[in-house]
Amino acid sequence: EVARLVFTQINAAGLPREDRAFVKYMIACCQRRLGRLAEAEAAFREVANSDDDEFHKNCAIWQLSLLKSNRDLETQLGELRS
Repeated sequence: EVARLVFTQINAAGLPREDRAFVKYMIACCQRRLGRLAEAEAAFREVANSDDDEFHKNCAIWQLSLLKSNRDLETQLGELRS
């Protein structure tokens, strides 16, 4: 939570494009680690849809695919239990 708060206090408007993408990506990672998956997914999608930094864009796309895979596995597990 502390890391998320620190990243959200950074004024990204004055940063270079690559650093803005890094800050947004790290906020998304913090939200994922905190279990705020819907917020994390929205933040990852924002990074994935931007052209600020190719590396963080690809990382965000990868994280989105992991979140989807995890959601699909949870659904399958729920179906198996019932």
